[in-house]
Amino acid sequence: MHAQTTAAASAPAAKRGMNLEDLAKFERVGDPQVSPDGAWIAYTVSKVDVGEDKGLSQLWMVSWDGKQDVQLTFSKDGAGGPQWSPDGRWLAFTSGREGSGPDAGKGSQVWVLNRRGGEAQQLTNVKENLDGFKWSPDSKTLLLTLTTVAAAALLAVLAMWWRQPFDNVDGRISPVGFDVEGFVVPAYAFFSLAVGVLAGALLRRTIPAMSLAAAAFFAVRLGVEKFLRPHYLAPLHRTANGLTQGARARDWVLENRLVDAVGRQISAAREDLAILHAQHARVDPQDYLLSLGWKRVITFQPDGRFWTFQAIEMGVFVLLGLLAVAASLALVRRAPA
Repeated sequence: MHAQTTAAASAPAAKRGMNLEDLAKFERVGDPQVSPDGAWIAYTVSKVDVGEDKGLSQLWMVSWDGKQDVQLTFSKDGAGGPQWSPDGRWLAFTSGREGSGPDAGKGSQVWVLNRRGGEAQQLTNVKENLDGFKWSPDSKTLLLTLTTVAAAALLAVLAMWWRQPFDNVDGRISPVGFDVEGFVVPAYAFFSLAVGVLAGALLRRTIPAMSLAAAAFFAVRLGVEKFLRPHYLAPLHRTANGLTQGARARDWVLENRLVDAVGRQISAAREDLAILHAQHARVDPQDYLLSLGWKRVITFQPDGRFWTFQAIEMGVFVLLGLLAVAASLALVRRAPA
Protein backbone atom coordinates (compact mmCIF):
# COMPACT_ATOMS: atom_id res chain seq x y z
CA MET A 1 0.00 0.00 0.00
CA HIS A 2 2.81 2.42 0.90
CA ALA A 3 4.60 1.70 -2.40
CA GLN A 4 1.44 2.41 -4.38
CA THR A 5 0.93 5.75 -2.58
CA THR A 6 4.52 6.81 -3.24
CA ALA A 7 4.21 5.97 -6.91
CA ALA A 8 1.00 7.96 -7.25
CA ALA A 9 2.56 10.99 -5.55
CA SER A 10 5.57 10.94 -7.86
CA ALA A 11 3.49 10.71 -11.06
CA PRO A 12 3.64 13.87 -13.25
CA ALA A 13 0.62 16.18 -13.04
CA ALA A 14 -1.88 15.84 -15.85
CA LYS A 15 -1.61 18.52 -18.56
CA ARG A 16 -4.54 20.92 -19.04
CA GLY A 17 -5.58 23.20 -21.85
CA MET A 18 -5.31 26.99 -21.79
CA ASN A 19 -8.27 28.98 -20.53
CA LEU A 20 -9.27 32.65 -20.68
CA GLU A 21 -7.40 33.49 -17.49
CA ASP A 22 -4.21 32.15 -19.02
CA LEU A 23 -4.71 34.23 -22.18
CA ALA A 24 -5.31 37.34 -20.08
CA LYS A 25 -1.82 36.97 -18.61
CA PHE A 26 -0.16 37.36 -22.00
CA GLU A 27 1.39 40.75 -22.77
CA ARG A 28 1.43 41.98 -26.37
CA VAL A 29 4.10 44.29 -27.79
CA GLY A 30 3.18 46.70 -30.58
CA ASP A 31 3.45 50.06 -32.33
CA PRO A 32 7.27 50.37 -32.33
CA GLN A 33 8.55 53.90 -33.04
CA VAL A 34 12.26 54.49 -33.65
CA SER A 35 13.68 57.80 -32.41
CA PRO A 36 15.10 60.10 -35.11
CA ASP A 37 18.69 59.35 -34.01
CA GLY A 38 18.04 55.60 -33.91
CA ALA A 39 19.15 55.26 -30.31
CA TRP A 40 15.78 54.32 -28.78
CA ILE A 41 12.61 52.51 -29.73
CA ALA A 42 9.32 53.46 -28.08
CA TYR A 43 6.62 50.79 -28.06
CA THR A 44 3.44 49.72 -26.29
CA VAL A 45 2.86 46.74 -24.04
CA SER A 46 -0.79 45.69 -23.81
CA LYS A 47 -2.53 43.28 -21.50
CA VAL A 48 -5.98 42.59 -20.09
CA ASP A 49 -6.87 43.94 -16.67
CA VAL A 50 -9.09 41.13 -15.41
CA GLY A 51 -10.25 43.07 -12.36
CA GLU A 52 -11.41 46.05 -14.43
CA ASP A 53 -12.46 43.86 -17.37
CA LYS A 54 -10.68 46.06 -19.93
CA GLY A 55 -7.55 46.15 -22.05
CA LEU A 56 -4.69 48.35 -20.91
CA SER A 57 -1.51 49.45 -22.66
CA GLN A 58 1.54 51.31 -21.36
CA LEU A 59 4.52 52.91 -23.06
CA TRP A 60 8.00 51.45 -22.85
CA MET A 61 11.32 52.47 -24.35
CA VAL A 62 14.25 50.21 -25.20
CA SER A 63 17.75 51.15 -26.34
CA TRP A 64 18.84 50.04 -29.78
CA ASP A 65 21.10 47.32 -28.35
CA GLY A 66 18.43 46.00 -25.96
CA LYS A 67 20.52 46.69 -22.85
CA GLN A 68 18.16 49.28 -21.38
CA ASP A 69 14.38 48.79 -21.18
CA VAL A 70 12.37 51.47 -19.39
CA GLN A 71 8.66 51.69 -18.63
CA LEU A 72 7.51 55.27 -19.32
CA THR A 73 3.84 55.34 -18.26
CA PHE A 74 1.99 53.76 -15.35
CA SER A 75 -1.47 55.34 -15.60
CA LYS A 76 -4.51 53.21 -14.86
CA ASP A 77 -6.08 54.75 -17.98
CA GLY A 78 -3.25 53.51 -20.19
CA ALA A 79 -1.38 55.18 -23.04
CA GLY A 80 -0.82 54.56 -26.73
CA GLY A 81 0.06 55.98 -30.12
CA PRO A 82 3.65 57.05 -29.36
CA GLN A 83 5.28 59.48 -31.80
CA TRP A 84 8.73 61.04 -31.59
CA SER A 85 9.09 64.71 -32.41
CA PRO A 86 11.28 65.23 -35.50
CA ASP A 87 14.05 66.73 -33.34
CA GLY A 88 13.94 63.65 -31.05
CA ARG A 89 13.46 65.72 -27.92
CA TRP A 90 9.85 64.79 -27.18
CA LEU A 91 7.77 61.65 -27.17
CA ALA A 92 4.07 62.40 -27.63
CA PHE A 93 1.30 59.89 -26.94
CA THR A 94 -2.45 59.73 -26.34
CA SER A 95 -4.01 58.85 -23.01
CA GLY A 96 -7.35 59.06 -21.27
CA ARG A 97 -5.70 59.90 -17.96
CA GLU A 98 -7.11 62.85 -16.05
CA GLY A 99 -4.96 65.94 -16.13
CA SER A 100 -4.27 68.36 -13.33
CA GLY A 101 -5.91 71.74 -12.76
CA PRO A 102 -9.50 72.94 -13.06
CA ASP A 103 -9.38 73.11 -16.86
CA ALA A 104 -7.89 69.70 -17.53
CA GLY A 105 -9.42 68.08 -20.59
CA LYS A 106 -11.22 64.79 -20.28
CA GLY A 107 -11.21 61.87 -22.65
CA SER A 108 -8.32 61.05 -24.95
CA GLN A 109 -5.72 63.84 -25.03
CA VAL A 110 -2.17 64.27 -26.32
CA TRP A 111 0.59 64.16 -23.70
CA VAL A 112 4.33 64.69 -24.12
CA LEU A 113 7.35 63.31 -22.31
CA ASN A 114 10.76 64.89 -22.40
CA ARG A 115 13.22 62.28 -23.54
CA ARG A 116 15.65 63.39 -20.85
CA GLY A 117 13.11 62.59 -18.11
CA GLY A 118 10.38 64.23 -16.07
CA GLU A 119 6.61 63.95 -15.74
CA ALA A 120 4.32 63.77 -18.75
CA GLN A 121 2.67 67.07 -19.64
CA GLN A 122 -0.83 67.36 -21.07
CA LEU A 123 -0.65 69.14 -24.41
CA THR A 124 -4.28 69.28 -25.59
CA ASN A 125 -7.65 70.03 -24.03
CA VAL A 126 -9.92 69.20 -26.95
CA LYS A 127 -13.51 68.20 -26.22
CA GLU A 128 -13.98 66.48 -29.58
CA ASN A 129 -13.11 62.89 -30.40
CA LEU A 130 -9.35 62.72 -30.93
CA ASP A 131 -8.34 60.15 -33.54
CA GLY A 132 -4.63 60.89 -33.79
CA PHE A 133 -2.00 63.54 -34.37
CA LYS A 134 1.09 64.41 -36.39
CA TRP A 135 4.16 66.49 -35.53
CA SER A 136 5.09 69.45 -37.69
CA PRO A 137 8.62 69.29 -39.19
CA ASP A 138 9.88 71.95 -36.73
CA SER A 139 8.62 69.96 -33.69
CA LYS A 140 6.65 72.99 -32.47
CA THR A 141 3.14 72.13 -33.62
CA LEU A 142 0.81 69.15 -33.65
CA LEU A 143 -1.86 68.52 -36.27
CA LEU A 144 -4.81 66.79 -34.60
CA THR A 145 -7.10 64.35 -36.35
CA LEU A 146 -10.65 64.82 -35.09
CA THR A 147 -13.88 63.06 -35.98
CA THR A 148 -16.11 66.08 -35.47
CA VAL A 149 -16.13 67.26 -39.09
CA ALA A 150 -16.84 63.76 -40.41
CA ALA A 151 -19.60 63.30 -37.83
CA ALA A 152 -21.12 66.64 -38.86
CA ALA A 153 -21.14 65.55 -42.51
CA LEU A 154 -22.93 62.34 -41.55
CA LEU A 155 -25.48 64.29 -39.51
CA ALA A 156 -26.09 66.58 -42.49
CA VAL A 157 -26.84 63.57 -44.69
CA LEU A 158 -29.21 62.15 -42.09
CA ALA A 159 -30.91 65.54 -41.71
CA MET A 160 -31.47 65.75 -45.49
CA TRP A 161 -32.98 62.28 -45.50
CA TRP A 162 -35.21 63.00 -42.51
CA ARG A 163 -36.33 66.42 -43.78
CA GLN A 164 -37.04 65.36 -47.36
CA PRO A 165 -40.85 65.26 -46.96
CA PHE A 166 -40.78 68.75 -45.42
CA ASP A 167 -38.34 70.04 -48.06
CA ASN A 168 -40.65 68.85 -50.84
CA VAL A 169 -43.32 71.17 -49.45
CA ASP A 170 -41.44 74.02 -47.77
CA GLY A 171 -38.17 74.00 -49.70
CA ARG A 172 -34.79 74.09 -47.97
CA ILE A 173 -33.20 77.42 -48.77
CA SER A 174 -34.77 79.15 -45.77
CA PRO A 175 -32.64 79.03 -42.59
CA VAL A 176 -34.76 76.26 -41.03
CA GLY A 177 -33.51 73.76 -43.59
CA PHE A 178 -30.38 75.45 -44.92
CA ASP A 179 -28.55 75.49 -41.57
CA VAL A 180 -28.80 71.72 -40.97
CA GLU A 181 -28.35 70.29 -44.46
CA GLY A 182 -25.70 70.06 -47.14
CA PHE A 183 -22.09 71.26 -47.29
CA VAL A 184 -22.38 73.94 -44.64
CA VAL A 185 -22.73 71.60 -41.66
CA PRO A 186 -19.18 70.14 -41.81
CA ALA A 187 -17.92 73.64 -42.70
CA TYR A 188 -19.54 74.99 -39.53
CA ALA A 189 -17.90 72.16 -37.55
CA PHE A 190 -14.46 72.93 -39.01
CA PHE A 191 -14.87 76.62 -38.27
CA SER A 192 -15.99 75.96 -34.69
CA LEU A 193 -12.97 73.71 -34.09
CA ALA A 194 -10.60 76.30 -35.56
CA VAL A 195 -12.10 79.05 -33.42
CA GLY A 196 -11.84 76.82 -30.36
CA VAL A 197 -8.15 76.17 -31.04
CA LEU A 198 -7.53 79.90 -31.53
CA ALA A 199 -9.36 80.78 -28.33
CA GLY A 200 -7.32 78.16 -26.47
CA ALA A 201 -4.07 79.55 -27.89
CA LEU A 202 -5.07 83.05 -26.80
CA LEU A 203 -6.41 82.34 -23.31
CA ARG A 204 -4.71 79.02 -22.44
CA ARG A 205 -7.61 78.13 -20.14
CA THR A 206 -10.24 75.67 -21.26
CA ILE A 207 -13.46 77.06 -19.76
CA PRO A 208 -12.90 80.71 -20.77
CA ALA A 209 -11.68 79.54 -24.18
CA MET A 210 -14.81 77.43 -24.69
CA SER A 211 -17.04 80.35 -23.74
CA LEU A 212 -15.21 82.73 -26.07
CA ALA A 213 -15.23 80.21 -28.92
CA ALA A 214 -18.97 79.56 -28.54
CA ALA A 215 -19.77 83.28 -28.49
CA ALA A 216 -17.57 83.94 -31.51
CA PHE A 217 -19.04 81.02 -33.46
CA PHE A 218 -22.67 82.03 -32.92
CA ALA A 219 -21.92 85.69 -33.59
CA VAL A 220 -20.29 84.88 -36.92
CA ARG A 221 -22.98 82.34 -37.84
CA LEU A 222 -25.82 84.77 -37.18
CA GLY A 223 -23.96 87.60 -38.87
CA VAL A 224 -23.46 85.55 -42.04
CA GLU A 225 -27.08 84.41 -42.03
CA LYS A 226 -28.53 87.89 -41.53
CA PHE A 227 -26.14 90.08 -43.53
CA LEU A 228 -24.24 87.99 -46.09
CA ARG A 229 -26.40 85.04 -47.16
CA PRO A 230 -29.37 87.11 -48.41
CA HIS A 231 -26.98 88.81 -50.86
CA TYR A 232 -24.90 85.90 -52.19
CA LEU A 233 -26.88 86.49 -55.39
CA ALA A 234 -29.19 89.38 -56.15
CA PRO A 235 -32.66 88.57 -54.73
CA LEU A 236 -35.70 88.40 -56.98
CA HIS A 237 -38.80 90.58 -56.71
CA ARG A 238 -42.43 89.78 -57.49
CA THR A 239 -45.64 91.77 -57.10
CA ALA A 240 -49.09 90.54 -56.06
CA ASN A 241 -52.52 92.01 -55.37
CA GLY A 242 -52.90 93.95 -52.13
CA LEU A 243 -54.36 91.29 -49.83
CA THR A 244 -52.76 88.34 -51.60
CA GLN A 245 -49.75 87.23 -49.60
CA GLY A 246 -48.09 85.96 -52.73
CA ALA A 247 -47.07 82.82 -50.89
CA ARG A 248 -43.83 81.28 -52.13
CA ALA A 249 -43.74 78.24 -49.87
CA ARG A 250 -40.49 76.76 -51.21
CA ASP A 251 -38.56 80.04 -51.44
CA TRP A 252 -36.82 82.11 -48.80
CA VAL A 253 -38.92 85.24 -48.48
CA LEU A 254 -36.71 88.12 -47.36
CA GLU A 255 -39.35 90.84 -47.43
CA ASN A 256 -43.10 90.97 -47.99
CA ARG A 257 -44.52 94.51 -47.85
CA LEU A 258 -47.53 96.42 -49.05
CA VAL A 259 -46.82 99.61 -51.05
CA ASP A 260 -48.94 102.32 -52.61
CA ALA A 261 -49.02 103.39 -56.24
CA VAL A 262 -45.75 105.35 -55.93
CA GLY A 263 -43.91 102.62 -53.98
CA ARG A 264 -44.24 103.95 -50.43
CA GLN A 265 -44.67 101.26 -47.80
CA ILE A 266 -48.11 100.96 -46.22
CA SER A 267 -48.06 100.42 -42.46
CA ALA A 268 -50.06 97.59 -40.91
CA ALA A 269 -52.28 100.09 -39.10
CA ARG A 270 -53.08 101.91 -42.35
CA GLU A 271 -53.81 98.62 -44.09
CA ASP A 272 -56.20 97.57 -41.31
CA LEU A 273 -57.96 100.93 -41.50
CA ALA A 274 -58.45 100.60 -45.27
CA ILE A 275 -59.88 97.10 -44.90
CA LEU A 276 -62.25 98.28 -42.14
CA HIS A 277 -63.38 101.17 -44.34
CA ALA A 278 -64.11 98.78 -47.23
CA GLN A 279 -66.12 96.47 -44.97
CA HIS A 280 -68.23 99.34 -43.66
CA ALA A 281 -68.87 100.45 -47.23
CA ARG A 282 -69.80 96.86 -48.15
CA VAL A 283 -67.02 96.78 -50.72
CA ASP A 284 -64.71 93.85 -51.32
CA PRO A 285 -61.42 94.78 -49.53
CA GLN A 286 -59.35 93.30 -52.32
CA ASP A 287 -61.10 95.40 -54.96
CA TYR A 288 -60.86 98.48 -52.75
CA LEU A 289 -57.09 98.14 -52.28
CA LEU A 290 -56.69 97.58 -56.01
CA SER A 291 -58.66 100.76 -56.66
CA LEU A 292 -56.17 102.60 -54.44
CA GLY A 293 -53.30 101.21 -56.49
CA TRP A 294 -51.86 99.27 -53.58
CA LYS A 295 -49.86 96.14 -54.27
CA ARG A 296 -47.66 93.68 -52.40
CA VAL A 297 -43.92 93.49 -53.25
CA ILE A 298 -42.17 90.23 -52.36
CA THR A 299 -38.37 89.95 -52.22
CA PHE A 300 -37.04 86.40 -52.10
CA GLN A 301 -34.29 83.92 -52.88
CA PRO A 302 -35.60 80.99 -54.93
CA ASP A 303 -35.23 77.44 -53.67
CA GLY A 304 -33.34 76.53 -56.84
CA ARG A 305 -30.31 78.42 -55.53
CA PHE A 306 -29.89 76.10 -52.53
CA TRP A 307 -26.73 74.30 -53.70
CA THR A 308 -25.16 77.49 -55.03
CA PHE A 309 -25.68 79.18 -51.67
CA GLN A 310 -24.41 76.06 -49.89
CA ALA A 311 -21.16 76.14 -51.87
CA ILE A 312 -20.68 79.86 -51.23
CA GLU A 313 -21.30 79.59 -47.50
CA MET A 314 -19.10 76.51 -47.18
CA GLY A 315 -16.30 78.51 -48.79
CA VAL A 316 -16.87 81.40 -46.38
CA PHE A 317 -16.60 79.24 -43.27
CA VAL A 318 -13.71 77.12 -44.54
CA LEU A 319 -11.80 80.33 -45.33
CA LEU A 320 -12.57 81.77 -41.89
CA GLY A 321 -11.52 78.47 -40.29
CA LEU A 322 -8.22 78.46 -42.18
CA LEU A 323 -7.54 82.02 -41.06
CA ALA A 324 -8.19 80.96 -37.46
CA VAL A 325 -5.83 77.99 -37.85
CA ALA A 326 -3.13 80.24 -39.32
CA ALA A 327 -3.53 82.65 -36.42
CA SER A 328 -3.27 79.76 -33.94
CA LEU A 329 -0.08 78.48 -35.55
CA ALA A 330 1.43 81.96 -35.45
CA LEU A 331 0.63 82.23 -31.74
CA VAL A 332 2.05 78.79 -30.95
CA ARG A 333 5.27 79.44 -32.84
CA ARG A 334 5.75 82.78 -31.15
CA ALA A 335 5.26 81.29 -27.69
CA PRO A 336 8.45 80.53 -25.74
CA ALA A 337 9.56 76.91 -25.82
